[in-house]
Amino acid sequence: MTDIHAALGLSQLARVKKFVERRNALAKKYDNLLANLPLKRPIVLPENRSSYHLYVIRLHTREEPEKHRRFFEELRRAGIGVNLHYMPVHLQPYYRKLGFQEGQFSEAEAHAHEAISLPLYPDLTERQQNQVVKVLTDLL
Repeated sequence: MTDIHAALGLSQLARVKKFVERRNALAKKYDNLLANLPLKRPIVLPENRSSYHLYVIRLHTREEPEKHRRFFEELRRAGIGVNLHYMPVHLQPYYRKLGFQEGQFSEAEAHAHEAISLPLYPDLTERQQNQVVKVLTDLL
């Protein structure tokens, strides 16, 4: 790491509490806005606190992987910066070469067919977040 990278890291550490508080506030708003939609929201136990690095929802698309892809593409087409996380480890090429196959870890595979990460970053505005929820609601 260079001195410049270290200085940048230190300056970010000084702001980390503020970033986490903002992410938690945005996540709480997502929780409220998405509460009545047919999807699963992230679960954080009361005794824990998340940094909300990601806000991952799970759509009810386990049996319809093409629907999951369609949701993703429609959200992207609407200018919503959603992402897909993560391809199950056992389906990565390295592990397939070791003999792992589809169907061995059904919950990991279901997650891959249902999960979409919604935009969540400290500078996300109320208007942007409302637009994410509106487009998602219209799709559902």
